[in-house]
Amino acid sequence: MLKIRLAKESDFARIDELFDEARTYMASYGNTTQWTNGFPNSSTLVDALAKNEAFVCIEDSQNDLVVGVFVLSNYEPVYHQLDGQWQADRDYVVIHRLATASGFGAGQFIFNEVMKNHDYIRVDTHKNNKPMLHIMDKLGFKYIGVVQYERPGGDGERVCYDYLKA
Repeated sequence: MLKIRLAKESDFARIDELFDEARTYMASYGNTTQWTNGFPNSSTLVDALAKNEAFVCIEDSQNDLVVGVFVLSNYEPVYHQLDGQWQADRDYVVIHRLATASGFGAGQFIFNEVMKNHDYIRVDTHKNNKPMLHIMDKLGFKYIGVVQYERPGGDGERVCYDYLKA
């Protein structure tokens, strides 16, 4: 059974494996510019860990194997520069740095749990991140527009979606 809990530093080795697997998987279907130069990695979660915003998804039937990682925060500064219009101007949570092991359904599980516990969710991703785009489409997230992150070497454009509980 899948469960979500706060991440711990003792999870960092497994989290790095998940991020590496995600980079390899994204590259296999042509998304070669979203996560580059070792970003993200467990050290990029230190701030989120201190703020209780870093989470893991575990499979408890397999000795609490970490099968997913994500950051859930309540603000993203670049969202003020959206080329588009959010569905609501209110408090929200944002999902970042989501990576999962294949074969567990952790990505959809994480989204469903966040949707169950939060009324308004914002997400951005690379236009070529097909698995993330598929999950958001499947779960009823609405395409909103585009933001531009500052990234060394460019390609900081991200497509934005949001979910507003009815």
